Amino acid sequence: GEPFSVIQLVSFSCVWVALALFTAESLYQFKRAQARLHSAAEAKP
Repeated sequence: GEPFSVIQLVSFSCVWVALALFTAESLYQFKRAQARLHSAAEAKP
C-alpha cells in the first residue's frame, strides 16, 4: 500500500473519532431510555 499523507491521516482519525463519539452517545441515550422505561414500569401499580 501507499503511505498516508498527513492530511489523509488526520481525515482518517477524524472519521474514527466521530464514529466512536456517535457510538458512545447512542449507547448513552439507549441506557438512559431503558432506565426511564424501567422506572416508569415500577411506578405503575
